[in-house]
Amino acid sequence: MSKTNSRIPYIHRRRKAAAVALGASLLTWAATTAPLSAQQSPKGTSLGEFNLRSFAQVQFEYNSKRGSSEYRLTRPVLTSPRYDFAAGNMQLTLRGGRTRTGLATGAVQITVRNRATDGSTKQTIQLSCDQARYTAGATRDKGRIDLEGNVRSKTYTSGFDGPITLNGAKGYVEFLDAENTRVQIDQGSSSFTPIEPAPAPRKK
Repeated sequence: MSKTNSRIPYIHRRRKAAAVALGASLLTWAATTAPLSAQQSPKGTSLGEFNLRSFAQVQFEYNSKRGSSEYRLTRPVLTSPRYDFAAGNMQLTLRGGRTRTGLATGAVQITVRNRATDGSTKQTIQLSCDQARYTAGATRDKGRIDLEGNVRSKTYTSGFDGPITLNGAKGYVEFLDAENTRVQIDQGSSSFTPIEPAPAPRKK
């Protein structure tokens, strides 16, 4: 990917003023509705709790009546401390410095990292689906992602030789607090291979 092009079209003063309220790091690229192709976002660029790592195209619009910002993204890769979020297309609504809602479509990929109390990664869940809806919770450490269409989950955890695989029609990921996550898959099937205990040595 090429670095962000400095030749960004002129930003209208009103849109630039709205972008200032969201943070100076967005001024160089996000406040224009002109397409930006195959770029990496500037270091530290954030959309609420997400860091926008890369994208193929982004459009930004500020709604003064609602006091919210609308982002339309093509092939974005978003990261956060607890999970990564990527899709073919994504629409995000930001208000009050937080991502409030989101709709992702087309090859949706979500990777959730559940950590143990000692800080180590205890469990990794890889999810994919056709469409996902994000809804923010009451606080930053809470939220929910509803999954629809060809939902597939692979959970990597101790005690199993390979991932626990679930396939279903729909499901959700719910972030209950800073440490606990709930995942549910509906109307599907599963497969897994437990690690067999080593046979006891024969007595002579």
